[in-house]
Amino acid sequence: MFVRVRWAVSLLAALLVAACGPAGSGQETYGESMASWPNYGDLAGLVKASDLVVEARVVRRLGSRDVRGYPEQRVPVSFTESVVRVERVLKGSADGELRVVQVGADRPEQRYAEFPLIAPGSHVVLFLVDVSNEPVHADGTKKYVILAPVGLLHVQGSRMITRAPGWAASDEAAALSLGELRSRVAALSRN
Repeated sequence: MFVRVRWAVSLLAALLVAACGPAGSGQETYGESMASWPNYGDLAGLVKASDLVVEARVVRRLGSRDVRGYPEQRVPVSFTESVVRVERVLKGSADGELRVVQVGADRPEQRYAEFPLIAPGSHVVLFLVDVSNEPVHADGTKKYVILAPVGLLHVQGSRMITRAPGWAASDEAAALSLGELRSRVAALSRN
């Protein structure tokens, strides 16, 4: 329950676009999008906040939809849903294909430089939270949301690539090889 409440609070922070408070207000502004994203601290904090961590291939994009479901929201926020094929579970339990939700859409006003939409064919490591029972996502299917830009890592060979440099969790993960990241997430999951 604590993770759900913390996730909902974190998502609300992420959805407050272009209305970020001043430094020290608890809202941090990252990237050119002026979006305010939750910060999980280091890799251990990101792993702890995640229900599921998977290495996967993006199979297809299902589409985007605008949501106006949070009282603090001033403008609709778009979510894009994709299907990924799980290649390896690093934390949690899953197999086969998963439906993954990501903040953003393929429209200029809903694109985030630090959190690009996952593209079909991409090899990724995703830090996820189950949102199957969240009112804005509930449609009877099992769904997960990517935890902010730090929860999305692209795999190129054995290297980890992040679009969110400067954050402790993503910098720590990007400094590891894929094999090292697998081992580190497994170790942190046991703690």
